[in-house]
Amino acid sequence: MARPDPLVDVLLAPMAVEVCRHQREGGIDSEQIASALADLAHAVVASAAD
Repeated sequence: MARPDPLVDVLLAPMAVEVCRHQREGGIDSEQIASALADLAHAVVASAAD
């Protein structure tokens, strides 16, 4: 069995309820959070393709 990649946890952490709540309480709206996560996902996919 392959070992889990620690990068997976790093990439999924921003989607944790506690993190989203903290961001929302800090004034970041859900559209900004979604946009930032989409940008991150696109960057990861692009770098994996290289």
